[in-house]
Amino acid sequence: MTMNKKISIMGCGWLGLPLAKKIILNDGKIKGSTTKKEKLSVLKAANIEGFVINIKEDKIEGDFAGLLFNSDLLIINIPPKFNNNQSYVLKLQQLLPIIDKANISKIIFVSSTAVYANQKELITEENNLFSENESALELIAAENLFKQLKNSKVIILRLAGLVGEDRQPVRYLVKKEDIPNPDHTVNLIHLDDCIKLIIKVIEKFEQIPNHQILIGVNQQNLKRQKYYNNKAIQLGLTLPKFNNTNAALDKKIDNPITRKILDFNAEQMI
Repeated sequence: MTMNKKISIMGCGWLGLPLAKKIILNDGKIKGSTTKKEKLSVLKAANIEGFVINIKEDKIEGDFAGLLFNSDLLIINIPPKFNNNQSYVLKLQQLLPIIDKANISKIIFVSSTAVYANQKELITEENNLFSENESALELIAAENLFKQLKNSKVIILRLAGLVGEDRQPVRYLVKKEDIPNPDHTVNLIHLDDCIKLIIKVIEKFEQIPNHQILIGVNQQNLKRQKYYNNKAIQLGLTLPKFNNTNAALDKKIDNPITRKILDFNAEQMI
């Protein structure tokens, strides 16, 4: 596959950086942002044109217009942070007029399946029963924010929990006590599959309807206690301390529309 596209990635972190490297391997050109000046050398070493950009509620620090200049597509990959007392939505709102002015016609907004509430029904791309916690409400508001752009086609990509060789949620679970919901479903996706999925979205962008919701999740259908116990054993950790209580409602996520539109299945074992 040869891409021959100019793509801007807002957020070259754990997902954005390896995604950028993969696109470059397929002859794409990448501009990427980081919040730290010292990371520019990392981006440069990967042949990424780097920009230091920090978004505040009332301003953008850095050359966001330069990041967008002459790009075919923008990937926004900046998750909410709730330890800095700044509104995620107000921060992202700062981007809209510059995106409009730059005439960016194609946008992928990376969101999360954390928006969904626990529920009896199988969750798919058509589901609209959302969680009422702060992060979910902020993400839904952010998704709707970008849908307001009149001159841009916007695809929303909701990813399940991210895992990879250096990112294993069990490392955090083993530090906790009395963990509930041992029989609930694990909704995760491996970094490698995230990258393949986003590249599929880029390749098939013209065929995807505007404002389409897509979901990235692995279909292994595993239960929490069994999965995390096995992971702990593989990594040489103590077993997580689950209790025997399960909430009445689970959160089981599937992505039939995404698999059909993109001809994509998550293949990497989580």
